[in-house]
Amino acid sequence: MTGTFGNSSAPKSVMAHEVRMDHPNDFESLTPNRPSWMWRAACAGTEVEVFFPETPAGGDRARRICSGCPVRAECLEFALGDANTAGIWAATDERERRRLRRERRAA
Repeated sequence: MTGTFGNSSAPKSVMAHEVRMDHPNDFESLTPNRPSWMWRAACAGTEVEVFFPETPAGGDRARRICSGCPVRAECLEFALGDANTAGIWAATDERERRRLRRERRAA
């Protein structure tokens, strides 16, 4: 069974019945009190593993999903707000978000 980011239906206490709670990248454990905008995200229903690629090139599918997301700006702010956020968020990886944080501090 594969973990998912959930679906776009009404919020539930767990992300979706497909989520494996023992999965190290379980989205529910990453964001247990997630904001409401996450339910409108283009990634809703997508396998969690897509957003935690093993190689930099492995993030291409996640970046394509993010490219047309209606909540990409909110997602990026969420990810930038926590330096420990791992994986692809708003089509950015950890390295890209570190750069964005540095640029904001320098501005």
